[in-house]
Amino acid sequence: MKKGLILVLFLIAAVSVRGNKALAASYEAEAGKKTVAVPTVTMTPTPKPAPLKVVIPIEKMGKVIPWLSLDEKVIPLTTFIGINSSVPPFDNPLVRKAFSLGIDRQRISDGEKTRGRDSSVPATSFIPPQVLGVDLYKAVGLDYNPEAAKAALKEAGFPDASKLPIVDFVFFKGSTELAKAYQEMWKNTLGVNVILVPVESGKELIKYIGEKKPGLFILGVWIADYIDPHNFTFDTFLHPDSNYPKLVDSEFEEIITKAKVAVSTPSERQRLHIEAEKMLCEVKVFVIPVTHALLTK
Repeated sequence: MKKGLILVLFLIAAVSVRGNKALAASYEAEAGKKTVAVPTVTMTPTPKPAPLKVVIPIEKMGKVIPWLSLDEKVIPLTTFIGINSSVPPFDNPLVRKAFSLGIDRQRISDGEKTRGRDSSVPATSFIPPQVLGVDLYKAVGLDYNPEAAKAALKEAGFPDASKLPIVDFVFFKGSTELAKAYQEMWKNTLGVNVILVPVESGKELIKYIGEKKPGLFILGVWIADYIDPHNFTFDTFLHPDSNYPKLVDSEFEEIITKAKVAVSTPSERQRLHIEAEKMLCEVKVFVIPVTHALLTK
């Protein structure tokens, strides 16, 4: 069963995502009851070469979906900040880029480690290395870069951050400390005053995202149902039952469609998903990946 978690830097609490993707109970449960406290965006991107760090050789990947069997004792996951790219100012890809560049992923990862998630590492791509077969950290996506963040916001037409439309950031109230950490980063890096909108329950969070359509949200942690990139790309961003605002982007959808049918050639599927990651996290910035980790039961 797909599980996603409402991520909290200091506390994790459960919420509901969708049918076969219910959010997991709590970080205590996740940790085994431990005590844990880009301007031209219309062009098809050409992916950078995959890093030399191969996590799983192509030869080990099957020619069907899923590529690999799910080890229920060690499951890859991604923590992230969601973006609704249909609402201002996040309908501008340069604004989305600025907010991604303004996140200190190492700081978030270090915080996760102090709370028991020892496998946490910074992430600049959405698909975990154990799922894609290669580690894309810093090869694809955007890493913390305050100067580049300010430049992107200026290029977007906002040299004065106070002129940005109101930016609401919604989250389950248990995630308050985490949300404040992000708020502080964006204030210090971009000069943006992000308005925090805590809600009382996971159910209310999902409802708020669907009805109020905030620009930013902490929806949770995406945990693999099955070890295949399709579970992170299509199921998150294109599946009609996903709680993530559905992406309306023909280029991204075309890449994912090609990757789905290329099961007989794992290397081509991997290349296509790297191309999709570049679009998702670097060129069009439809999501802000923050960390990768392994859920150990």
